[in-house]
Amino acid sequence: MYELMKSFWPGAADDATMSKENLEIARLLNHTPKIVYSRTLDRVEEKKNWKNVELKREFDPEEIRRLKNGPGKSIWVGGSELAVIFLKADLIDECIFMMTPVVVGAGTPIFKGLDRSLRLQLIGSRTFKSGNVLLSYRPVYGPAGS
Repeated sequence: MYELMKSFWPGAADDATMSKENLEIARLLNHTPKIVYSRTLDRVEEKKNWKNVELKREFDPEEIRRLKNGPGKSIWVGGSELAVIFLKADLIDECIFMMTPVVVGAGTPIFKGLDRSLRLQLIGSRTFKSGNVLLSYRPVYGPAGS
């Protein structure tokens, strides 16, 4: 996920053909502190429009709880594998899905590896001219299988 994000968003900030929404996302992402969890990357790099990047080898749920309780804004988790780790630790307050109107015949489940049911409560939606729909849900945590 880091490689994908790093290859697109820094350049998007200076791309006049980007939508207003993407320019806003680029501006927010590029200067926001980023933690990259990886056991395979040797390093992460900063460059123009891609600052405040830190590499960590291991996920520490207590560190994330401290960040959540500290000053600042939302924590964004990118990638379904990392999202599952955060969900298992009950650290996700909101799930946001961008639905693209394309039907595929197969694929990987979005939360592959989640070992329990998780109810999601719809808290918002937004429709775009492209036909995409942004859906926001709040996880309803409870005992496993509830």
